[in-house]
Amino acid sequence: MSMFQSASDVHIEGSTFNNTRDQTNIGRDLIIHNSNNALFDLLKGHIVPDAAYNSKARQAEYATTCQPETRERVLRDLQDWARRDDDEAVCWLYGPAGSGKSTIAHTIAEQCGDKLGASFFFSRGKGSRSVTTGLLPTLAYQLATRVPPLQVLMRRALQSDPLILSQTLNDQFRKLIVGPILAINGPLPRMVVVIDALDECSDEDLLVEVVRLLGDAFATARQLPFRFLLTSRPEEHIRNAFARPMTRSKTYSVALQDFPARDDIRTYLHSQFVNICSDHEVYLREVPKPWPSSAVLEELVEKSEGLFIYVSTLVKYVGQGDGLPGEKLEAVRRINPGIDPL
Repeated sequence: MSMFQSASDVHIEGSTFNNTRDQTNIGRDLIIHNSNNALFDLLKGHIVPDAAYNSKARQAEYATTCQPETRERVLRDLQDWARRDDDEAVCWLYGPAGSGKSTIAHTIAEQCGDKLGASFFFSRGKGSRSVTTGLLPTLAYQLATRVPPLQVLMRRALQSDPLILSQTLNDQFRKLIVGPILAINGPLPRMVVVIDALDECSDEDLLVEVVRLLGDAFATARQLPFRFLLTSRPEEHIRNAFARPMTRSKTYSVALQDFPARDDIRTYLHSQFVNICSDHEVYLREVPKPWPSSAVLEELVEKSEGLFIYVSTLVKYVGQGDGLPGEKLEAVRRINPGIDPL
């Protein structure tokens, strides 16, 4: 049974939590008797489980972390930002399509471990993952799971105002997340919240509002224990949202193109071709080694033009499905750079 189930009419006066079978002690002054907490019942019809970084839906889309020994510089930069205690509580990682932003975001979410407060990965054309409707309820749900006292306070907020989830994004954020967080007197763990692929959200105006409300929230409530990592292509409406003075002052901007990917792509290709050789040993037994040759590997690195989507699609094509890997690789070499022919 989860801590704080069915507690109501509670003000949190401390941050030491001890859970026993029938009651929860909070600090020195408050005891909550456990019964059936309805918070998750209130939220569950509004959340988007498939948007979490580690959902089965994303696994089916081949979502994964960065290959070992790749993207080390940008990952280190983002990890350093997450640990800092400064005013730049929002990080905007931006880069062109196919440059690996979602994989980097997935890796950061994975590396955060229990410091990950919540995650939401937008995906174009994927229903509730392509709109803002479920964004804040989903983040609230995950945060309440991470910080048990929030279960009590969010439940009270929803019972006091049952229409919160149909209100503006600003009111949802203020009443369902910021208010309950600030009602907890005492230190809270620093949490990273990852929101990936803003450009894949079809609600452009509402998405701009999300960026704006984050800037406003950290300007007025610096004690919020969050670091928000947002990723996107540098599309005009998103650039304009981050250019707003209030938001810009709270944002650490990271241009992915400032981190050259050629060496990382070479490392990735080498590792993936080793795996293909292992998986297709019978078919590749007579192929001269190393396969492919260093010259062919460099040719593929050049064709990628720094885009991981090209090489990841290439190795899936060569290593999976019908046909001989060697023949499929030669077919790729005969076409122009790009992923469409694959």
